[in-house]
Amino acid sequence: MNDGSYFHVNFSGLVENNNIESMEVGKNVKAVLWNGDTAGTFFRNNPNLGQFSNRAQALEIYPFKEVAPTCVRLWTKENFQGQPFDHCMNNGSYFHVNFAGSAENNNIESIEVGKRVKAVLWNGVENRTFLPSHDYSRLGEFRNRAQSLELYPSN
Repeated sequence: MNDGSYFHVNFSGLVENNNIESMEVGKNVKAVLWNGDTAGTFFRNNPNLGQFSNRAQALEIYPFKEVAPTCVRLWTKENFQGQPFDHCMNNGSYFHVNFAGSAENNNIESIEVGKRVKAVLWNGVENRTFLPSHDYSRLGEFRNRAQSLELYPSN
């Protein structure tokens, strides 16, 4: 990624084709590995290739800004794809947002959590807590079912 905007390489005919077991991702970029039409997104703090180990056929690299320490970034697609929405705890003690009427309502599939907050997603009376400095590429039972978000300081 020489110009700072985007890089793509197809591994067809290269030694990398279906032959990558690990990867280091630099600061301020995200890497997307492809196997056919399936993509996996990887960040500096998430280098485990999982299902893409020895199965990657192409690589894309995009500029990426890490989530701020007191914020979360919600994504409309799994693996940190789609449209991002940042929400931040500005007063240092608590933050709440109801997604009713907003693009995030029942439309979140992955979440990044800053290092100084913990996030709680709500769907009616059901909730799930997401811990600091973790990236959740899939939300399980909360995929496309989150109706509100709370942020608390992490201890």
